[in-house]
Amino acid sequence: MKKIFRHNDFTAEFSDEGTGPENRYFSFTGDMVEISQRGILSGSCAIGDKIAAVYPPFQILDDLHLCSLEGKPMHALENGFYHFKEANFDTAALEKYWKVSLTDDQKKRIADGNLKQVVAFVMEEIRPLWKAKVKAARKLIASTPSNLTEIDETISLEDFDEPKKVRALAAWADAHFSAIAEDEDRYTVEGITYQVLTDDEADKAQDEEFDNYFDECVLSELPENMKKYFDRNAWKKDAEVDGRGHSLGRYDGDEHEITDPETGEMFFAYRQ
Repeated sequence: MKKIFRHNDFTAEFSDEGTGPENRYFSFTGDMVEISQRGILSGSCAIGDKIAAVYPPFQILDDLHLCSLEGKPMHALENGFYHFKEANFDTAALEKYWKVSLTDDQKKRIADGNLKQVVAFVMEEIRPLWKAKVKAARKLIASTPSNLTEIDETISLEDFDEPKKVRALAAWADAHFSAIAEDEDRYTVEGITYQVLTDDEADKAQDEEFDNYFDECVLSELPENMKKYFDRNAWKKDAEVDGRGHSLGRYDGDEHEITDPETGEMFFAYRQ
């Protein structure tokens, strides 16, 4: 089972597939965007806590990240006891790692002995809580629509510096333009950031990337007496064979052609 959720601020994926049939476990990963004084900040992969902060119902999915299909955290006894011991035998450390609330009786029994054997006994008692959490999570997954995006009627295309680029990206990503955040030539939709450029802008950006790489990584490694013999332009021409996505698509090395549905103008998007 795998399901992807798209929200104005993130794209999230919940899966119980693990790494294969012999090693199945839950995972909750995604991409999202944060707006701060430094501009648009992107995060990806295991950021379930940040996604849950934006969409609280998904907290239970974050709780199950890397847990077995019965809801048991990875190496529950060994890791749980380790954190318990490191916290000077504070039962709160066990609750935090196990993602459950212990009863007063369970806390007392653990605190009275501070023994791994007692912790193991209590762990067996809380297995039904883990299974109940799995059941609730599966019910949530089934009842939650994949598309969680919301249209902001207060935003218009005229609010953007480059409305045609925004419209093209929205059409390509199958999203409403109001869900896109603009930061110079970076555009973030559903938690994923793209650099969107015209053909000429992409050529210029690639050339600048080549110059930076050449100066910092190629020229700096050459002996001083050889630098004047190295043909920068010939090196660039050879590097162009890999395509612009290789240097501008920092995430996957791909170049995506996107088109403004109203004007037909073509742009190029590179995932960052």
